[in-house]
Amino acid sequence: MTVMLAARAQEGSDTLQINKIVIPEPGPHDVLVKVASAGLAPAMMTLLARGAFRHLPTTVGHEAAGTIAAVGSEVDSVTPGTRVRVHPNLNCRTCGYCLSDRDMMCPQQAMIGHAAFGDAPMPLYDSYHDGGLAEYTRVPHWLVDPLPDHVSFDIGAKIHDLANAVRALKRADLPLGATLVVTAATGTMGTAVVKLAPISGCPT
Repeated sequence: MTVMLAARAQEGSDTLQINKIVIPEPGPHDVLVKVASAGLAPAMMTLLARGAFRHLPTTVGHEAAGTIAAVGSEVDSVTPGTRVRVHPNLNCRTCGYCLSDRDMMCPQQAMIGHAAFGDAPMPLYDSYHDGGLAEYTRVPHWLVDPLPDHVSFDIGAKIHDLANAVRALKRADLPLGATLVVTAATGTMGTAVVKLAPISGCPT
């Protein structure tokens, strides 16, 4: 049995613990990522206290990037040694929302290493709730994107949040010179909106 270190949230605890746990084995459609960079949201402990985690203990961290260490028997999209970033969003990929680029509305929507919201059954989250603050993480193969050599693992782990900021600014469609008020200019997404606003035509 091969073990690894992981940052774990525990039932009845308001702090994270570093535990030794078994390195997960990839299933037929999974990849095992050797994590090089990972992060979590500042409000993670608040969500933990509110009971938003369906499975405890669990490994936290919805932001992760690293190198493919192993692949399942049915995976041919990536190979061991490939640099990747992990997309944290779990969804069914077959409902009307998923098929119309609105996967955040999918009843199955949840994030690895993060809380799950809604009352619907979430079989994917049940299987893949463990996140990236560990030496290795196991995810479905469709949740990894190849990371170019010139993009660092640190940036790769944060691309999910950066993309949210870009999408928010695109959807706002502000006129040139508009004033933008960011009410939560903390964390990766809020900071990214502030930094990217001038590119969208908002003066600094």
